[in-house]
Amino acid sequence: MPLRDQESIFVIDDSSVDASIAERAIRRAYPDVDVLQFSRIEDCYSSVFDLNPLCVVLDDYLGDMSAKQTLKLLRRLNMSGRLIVVSGLFVRSRGRELEEAGATSYLSKDDILDDPGILKSALDPVVAKERSYREKLRSLWLRNSA
Repeated sequence: MPLRDQESIFVIDDSSVDASIAERAIRRAYPDVDVLQFSRIEDCYSSVFDLNPLCVVLDDYLGDMSAKQTLKLLRRLNMSGRLIVVSGLFVRSRGRELEEAGATSYLSKDDILDDPGILKSALDPVVAKERSYREKLRSLWLRNSA
């Protein structure tokens, strides 16, 4: 079965304002990619399987769940290495903790608001790596189906 051609990036944030800021920055950096917003982790479960996003931009705290708890759930869905955590309250030690738990980057929401290029800089290596991986899978699939 061929891989899905349309790429997507998920933004999971319970603040619609913050989610919109992240979405705008992503759309500027990747105009050809679908950006889907979710306010709760539970809302995106089926979409992770259906759409297999290039990356997830995740709020540090979603309601009662910390990003570390959410990262554990997303890791079970094979999203490790494709997670960027954003926080309204940036604490460097928290970033190290989240990166050890599987986050690729830890960014301040204020920094993204001041300079949307910061989010692009975090996304670029993740998106490039995932696109390369998908192209290898596509090549293998084409070779084996011929």
